[in-house]
Amino acid sequence: MHANIQSPVYQAPAPSALVTVNNAIRRLSDIVSATLFFALLSLLFYSVLARSLLHLPTPWLEEIGSLLCVYFVAFSAIAAWVRKAHIAIEIVPDLFRGENRERYQLLLDVICLIFVLMALTGSLSMMSRSVSNQTTVLAISYSWYYLGVAIAFGGIFITTFVRLIDTVVGTIRN
Repeated sequence: MHANIQSPVYQAPAPSALVTVNNAIRRLSDIVSATLFFALLSLLFYSVLARSLLHLPTPWLEEIGSLLCVYFVAFSAIAAWVRKAHIAIEIVPDLFRGENRERYQLLLDVICLIFVLMALTGSLSMMSRSVSNQTTVLAISYSWYYLGVAIAFGGIFITTFVRLIDTVVGTIRN
């Protein structure tokens, strides 16, 4: 007869609710950016087909393409920011170790939060100022373009704020 021996299994700690929020934002951003990328490729394919083979006028394609591109970049930027896969210079952080590195990262997150908040308010301001300005072919308000920029900075602000709160709560617990 065997004794029922169970080996101890390491279980990683459950992610905090804040980390779960950031992961949900990342997944949503990934899905939206992939969908927009597919839409951009489809638009490009249609553009080549319509102009070269069917000889159809397509003046609206450029406006739709640029609008899709703004939103694609916005959602891709959010996903990259959550992953910390954005372009970063690692020379200064490598100078710090241990507690000093955590403090430096906290300071950097606060500075980023302030910058992103300023960019968000700027894009919202431009959005409200450009309501009456429209594109030439489809008469789309330029506010829709600035909304994409506001979404990007809003998503980055939320994820940075969540990461900052999670860092502070984790520091207090430890």
